[in-house]
Amino acid sequence: MKNIIVLAVFFIIGFQLNAQTAEYIGTADNFSEKVAEGVFQIIMPENTQSSEIERTSAYYTDYFTIGYDENERMVTVTMVQNDAQSRRVINRFLLSNGVKEISFDGNTFNINSFFNQHLSQD
Repeated sequence: MKNIIVLAVFFIIGFQLNAQTAEYIGTADNFSEKVAEGVFQIIMPENTQSSEIERTSAYYTDYFTIGYDENERMVTVTMVQNDAQSRRVINRFLLSNGVKEISFDGNTFNINSFFNQHLSQD
């Protein structure tokens, strides 16, 4: 029993250490303008590979296009149809690139909380 608890603790700690955090560019004051515009800039985690961004973005071309600046690790998401349902697909793109948390305006959110608080508005 003791071994199971120790294993579970190591698993949880390991998961937390591997949680990738991306950063949305903007502030809470101007983010509604970005939502209305349908263009988002996201700084991806350190270990992001451009080949992986390219591969995963190909699945979501019906919803948005992706531009990637490898030097800055900056993804620019431009919505094809700018509605809440389409913006939710950004979460899938981030998850497929290992992102589990979003840093925004001095706070850290899990990606679903970030969507609910900032991207779901129409």
